[in-house]
Amino acid sequence: MKMKAIIILLLFVTVFAVSNTTQVTAQDTDIPIIEEVSFTDGGATEIDTIDMVKPININAGELLVMILCSDNDGDATFFNAVDGWTKEGESGNSVCDSHIAVFYQIANGSEVNTNVTTATTANLLGWIMRLSGVDTSDAIEGSNFAASTAVGVNPQVVPSVTTFKDNTIVLYGLSFDGGDGYPMSVVSPYIEIADRTNTGSPVIAYASGTIGYRHFITSGDTGDAFVYTANVDGASYFQLAINGDIASSSTAIVETGFLNDLFYSTSIFGWFGPLMIIAVSFAILENKKYKPMGILFVIVEFLIISQYLALVEATPWYWWNIIIMLLGMILCIGQMWKR
Repeated sequence: MKMKAIIILLLFVTVFAVSNTTQVTAQDTDIPIIEEVSFTDGGATEIDTIDMVKPININAGELLVMILCSDNDGDATFFNAVDGWTKEGESGNSVCDSHIAVFYQIANGSEVNTNVTTATTANLLGWIMRLSGVDTSDAIEGSNFAASTAVGVNPQVVPSVTTFKDNTIVLYGLSFDGGDGYPMSVVSPYIEIADRTNTGSPVIAYASGTIGYRHFITSGDTGDAFVYTANVDGASYFQLAINGDIASSSTAIVETGFLNDLFYSTSIFGWFGPLMIIAVSFAILENKKYKPMGILFVIVEFLIISQYLALVEATPWYWWNIIIMLLGMILCIGQMWKR
């Protein structure tokens, strides 16, 4: 009778330990993809409005990022609000003699060209990027807008942004005081997408700018972008981190106490639970009197393996536990046939 009580207690403790766990979802994300970039040149004349040409193949759910450059030399905000777009930020002043701004929106697939107005006239140019694979519920991970404080700097240093999520794409942009900043280049790991000036001519009176990106796999400091320009002058710039969409999810375990650790600790301590169940099962099956109880333990072993299989994608360590349980079950089943 005492033996039965002990077996039932062990069975209860095992089931309690296996079932009394807290599970969380570990989400994997894809890095956003730049699908298309359209460029709009405001021309050689100073203007206070520009009709930004949209990308051709816009699909609903994609992220549109609009980047605007100007050689405006004022301290006030230069780019006005734009209907249907969220303004992420703007930088520029009378020291760097340039302005840059970023707007974004989630596309619905029926977009048209976007009219942007400014506080005063200046030379203008800009781009609209179309990105897929973006987490539309939390598209922008972070941004950093700044401007050079001295005109004798080359390369220009576009300051980093700190991310807290993995698998982001980090955009940078720079607006130069004059068309003579063109052509431009950037230091790896950043990759230049384009550099442009009004009418394609490096004229001092014009505006010029550049944009690019890098893939940022692990969260943290994205690192400064070092941009070389054809001449030395002031510039305004930004970095913008964009979150990837959730690609898949897997279940992971959160250990919640001593009993759970016996089965779910990601160290050799987590093997004690499986080894204990196998040992008890084998010992019970040695005695014909308690064979039905041993069969119950074997069933519990099946259940434990199914739990590990649900967790192994998020925590590969549990493959060891699965191997231990399978070997133990082979021994126990052999013992059942033997008896």
